[in-house]
Amino acid sequence: MDNIKRLFVSINGRNEHKTNSRSTRETLLFTTLWVISLLMISLPQGVKTRIGTINLPNNAAPEQIRKAWGPGDAGSLMDTALAWAKFHHIDPTTQYWIVHTWTPGMSLLEVPLIWASHIGVPMFWSLLFTTVLLWGSIFWLMWKHLSPFTGRLIALAISAMLITSWDFRYFFRDDLFYTEGLSFGLLILALGIISWAVLISKNKSFLFIISGTLIGLSILIRHVSDSGLSLFTSAAVFGLVIQYRKATKILHNSSNKKKNKQLQLTRKIDLSEFSLYGPAVAGLTANLVLIPWRFVSRIVFGGPLWLLSSAGGGVGVGAWTPNSKIGFWAFSGMNWACNIDPKKCDSVYRLPQNIHNDAVRLSDAILAAIQHPMAYIKFRGHFLHSNWIPIGVHSIFSIQVISSLVPIFLFVYGVFILIRSKTSWTNSWIWLPFLVMEFVQLLLIQYESRYFIPVRLFGLGFFISVLITQRAKKKILLEPE
Repeated sequence: MDNIKRLFVSINGRNEHKTNSRSTRETLLFTTLWVISLLMISLPQGVKTRIGTINLPNNAAPEQIRKAWGPGDAGSLMDTALAWAKFHHIDPTTQYWIVHTWTPGMSLLEVPLIWASHIGVPMFWSLLFTTVLLWGSIFWLMWKHLSPFTGRLIALAISAMLITSWDFRYFFRDDLFYTEGLSFGLLILALGIISWAVLISKNKSFLFIISGTLIGLSILIRHVSDSGLSLFTSAAVFGLVIQYRKATKILHNSSNKKKNKQLQLTRKIDLSEFSLYGPAVAGLTANLVLIPWRFVSRIVFGGPLWLLSSAGGGVGVGAWTPNSKIGFWAFSGMNWACNIDPKKCDSVYRLPQNIHNDAVRLSDAILAAIQHPMAYIKFRGHFLHSNWIPIGVHSIFSIQVISSLVPIFLFVYGVFILIRSKTSWTNSWIWLPFLVMEFVQLLLIQYESRYFIPVRLFGLGFFISVLITQRAKKKILLEPE
């Protein structure tokens, strides 16, 4: 039995030799296996695999891909990319709505890919390579720096769960051109770097500036985490101010009163020593990255003031759309307010379209949910079940259903660990603002399976942060290589 236990400990390799990282050779081996797994998801028929959803050959021209996607997110944003790739202005009548409904990062990203297609690199392959390279980098960092604390077996189990999930099939196979694999990949990478740097007290500004830039780029590609960034930045800055005030008070009370005391006090306090310094720098950097588009969207394209997207204005309209007019969105539970408060449905829906009435519709919908909580839960619960992952892969014992539920259980277990052990939330909280705001959005918007992916990813990131914090406490943390 002792021999088996020693063998298990050796294979697991948790905190091997009390170092902070795995060897480069081992990391390269496992990252290569990870990349091969991603390519197997992406290319089930090998090099003859056709583009997911639109079923075009993988060497199709950008114009063909744009036409096949139609008027949805991917097609509309590629329409803009095609115009910008030719250095043309987009049409005010037919295209301005695109760039104030969604952020333009997806279009900007596709411009160089369109140029590359003109010299013989198909757009599908360049986008796939970029997405796989990003997630390969995430795995490299996770295996090298986190697996010594989680152990190899837990790291492999988490990797297997992701590889078998519908989420990764969506990122790499079904809807590669929606670029959510890139957007959320950048965000997960940035939050992981911040969490790790805070844990090991690596308060070097450049790490957090890079992380903040990655967060900004992520949101520029897909805007859904903008509200999470606002909450994250507010919490970090407010907390940093509190830490600073406490430090000054402690120094003031423990020192003798002298002339010019406040000036001396200020010189003694280094903001970079506080645990919230890094997150605050990252949050502010991300907002700086996004500020130019906030102004351009408003001034040039007539978008909403300061917001990155005008898509939120349609939430109230969708919630109060009658069943007879819901059409394509019937499967999504979009018109939940109409169904839980049918007496008000028609009158609210018929309000003239303007910013004020959009706000009125949304507030009326929230009020309806408060007044009819059970009806709300029942109606939304039905569509939550059918949209958690696509119906086509539903089976209570299917590997994809299990993979979609495990991150939720791990998140709950992570919260339990923190409460039971009374451990500081110093680095684990970093994931929560984004998770909380995703949850708030899901209380109001229509349900699409892809909208639940960030909930699972943020929950998993939170659990990993809790786990490495717990296990790092039990070992001596050395300086990274």
